Formats: sequence, structure tokens, C-alpha cells
Amino acid sequence: MHRSTTLNLLLRTCPAALDMYDAHVPYDREVYQYGVAAHAVMEAIVKQPDHDPAELAESVVRELVTNGRSFYGHAEPPMDVHAATDGRDVALGWLARDFDGIDPRWQAETMLSVDRNWNPCEHRNAWLHAIIDVTGPCTYEDEEMAVEGVLHRDWKGSWVTSADDLHTLQLKIQTCLVAANNPDAAFIRRQVTNLRTGQTFSEDLWMDDEGRETLAQWRRDIAHVCAQAEAVGPDGRRVARPGPRCGGCPYVMTCEAAWDEYAKAFVNTSDPQELARQYAIIDAMRTEMAKTLRHATKEAPIIVDGGEVGYQARVTRVATDDAPEALALAWFKPDNWSQWQRENEETLGLLAAAKLGAGQIKAIGMVLFPGRGDSAIAEFKEMRADLEDATLTEKTGAVFGVTKGK
Repeated sequence: MHRSTTLNLLLRTCPAALDMYDAHVPYDREVYQYGVAAHAVMEAIVKQPDHDPAELAESVVRELVTNGRSFYGHAEPPMDVHAATDGRDVALGWLARDFDGIDPRWQAETMLSVDRNWNPCEHRNAWLHAIIDVTGPCTYEDEEMAVEGVLHRDWKGSWVTSADDLHTLQLKIQTCLVAANNPDAAFIRRQVTNLRTGQTFSEDLWMDDEGRETLAQWRRDIAHVCAQAEAVGPDGRRVARPGPRCGGCPYVMTCEAAWDEYAKAFVNTSDPQELARQYAIIDAMRTEMAKTLRHATKEAPIIVDGGEVGYQARVTRVATDDAPEALALAWFKPDNWSQWQRENEETLGLLAAAKLGAGQIKAIGMVLFPGRGDSAIAEFKEMRADLEDATLTEKTGAVFGVTKGK
């Protein structure tokens, strides 16, 4: 049985990742947890539209942090409180911004399944299935007609969710499943909602000749991906393809093929192709290791031979709150500063919105008071220093990495 989530994993990584998914190999789920929580809150709100959303959200958070959730019959440990409350805030934040809100006709977490011939079937007999965040009736209206269709919506917790997500394999699978289970629908409204920004991206796929041919092509494309997911070698395992796609793979730290390539990196080679593959794998492993170590070193760095790994204080110079006014005064040199401020609020607003950094402010100083090295006029050097002192302040932050011992 294929699921849209596992097929998406295949496209992002390689076939061997599905073996590890099927074997329930543990991986770091922390990065996904706020999204899981946001989905859980939205599910509760859609299923109970007459209840207070805030109360529903708190009950979902309490369940997640005390008992965890069950996903396809596998119990997951209780969720980190910060992740659960972040997901709650994301979901309620979207609800507060969306003017249409929740349609009481919507259904949440609908499981749709088809057999190999794309006929609807029960879950136990499925060739392909997906759990769809929201399904329900919808209407297209204009001056000439009003037509009933079917909506499916996918909640996304990522900041970068955009209209491009309407064209992912996941959304195409959902549309094909909705179409198979609603053969009389005049059109299908395909939607992706960015819970972070409140934007919903939408397009209608009409079930005319063109729309049906689009669906047919999507079904052929999906069948190719399913065929790749089913292909195994003589040992019964799927093929591994270590390389650039190890980046972002949740199983890179437990993948034998990746570690074999990692070991090769310490054997001298002049083949750029081989070096590039090894570099990509090492970079992916480094990223995964950093996730664990960032969490482990929140309180204090870990001492290792010759240095330490963790967070170190770093002092940087950042713009002060008054920097936009100070820069405008130095640049425009108005005779009447108060009058200039009143007449140029938009200019000051633009400077503030630009959030200029230390490098940009220094560059402005070089234009106002030019000259470098011995050719710089001493007075100009002093003026640049005064401008920087008026617009920059020190800020202490933390940077993660390896620090060599002294």
C-alpha cells in the first residue's frame, strides 16, 4: 500500500528511505512537531465548529504533551511542550486572520483509498491512499451560473508554503483520490493554506475534457512513482542512492549506504564526481548531527579533546532604534530637521523597514565621508566613526559550532 507521505519521502530522498520508514527506524521528529500540533488543532476545530476554538486547542495540547499521538496505529511519545504550544499558536493565529473561517460542512482527516485501477475501495484493499486534511462541498458562482464542486485543502505550517505547493506530488495524489471518490463533481477546488502567513492558494480543476486528461496524466505520473517504490533488488531491499539527496533525509545517520560513502571520503581520490557525492553526504550528516547537538548544548558546551562543541557568545554591532533618523540627518542635511521629519515620514519608514546592518551603515559612511588608508582625511575618519557610534550598538548573541582549545 502506498501513501502520499511515503511517496513524497521517496521523491525527496531515495528508495532506501522507504525501507527504513517501513521498518520504523527512529529519526529526529522534533523539527516536524509544531506542524503535527497545528494539524491536530485544526482537525479538532474542523470536527467541532460549534465549540470554542481556544478551548479545543488547549485540550489538544494537553493530550499531545501527556499521551502523545497515534499515527497509523503506532504510538508516539509525548510531544515537547514548546512544539505543542507553537503549533497551537500557529493554528489559532490563522483562524484569527481568516475571514471565512471554518465551513461547518467540512470534514477533517478524511481517508480516501483506491485500487490499482483507481477505483474507490476500503482501506485494507488499497493500492494508494491518503489522509486529507479537509474535504467538503464548495460552490463556483458568477453572473451566469452556480455550480457545486468538491474542495480539498492541505494545511501547511511552513513559512515558505506558496502556490507552487499546488503542483506537488502530494497535492496531485489528493486531487486524484478526491476525483475517484466524487465522480460526479463538476470541478475540484484544490487548496493549500499557509497557516503561518494566513494565505490560501487555490485553483479549480474543472472535470471537462481538459481536466480529465490532466487527471489521467497525473495518474500515470503517480503510477511511475509507485512502481519505483515497489522495485526491490535480489535481497528484497530498495536501492540506495547516497549523494545530494541525503540532505534533509531523516535517516541519513542510520543509512548503511551513506556511511559507506562517508568512509570513502577518507581515501584519497581525485575524481570530482566522487568527491562531490561524498561532500554532499558529509554535509547532510553534519546537519543532522548539529540538530542533536544544538539541543544537547543549550545549557553548556560539550568538552572534547582540543576544544568544545556548543554555543559561544558572539558580540556583533547592530543598528540602533534611532539609526534611520541619524542616517537621514547625515545624508540629507536638512536646515529644519523637525519640518523635514514631518514631510518625509515615508522615507524614514523605508529606512526603518530596510533594517540596515552594520555593513550597510559603514558603506553609507564611506559615501558621506570618503577615503581609505593614508588618503583618508583625518576629519572624515572621525566623522565616519561618529556616525557609526550614533547608529550602531553592540549586541551579544550565541553562535553554535566547534571552538578549538587555546
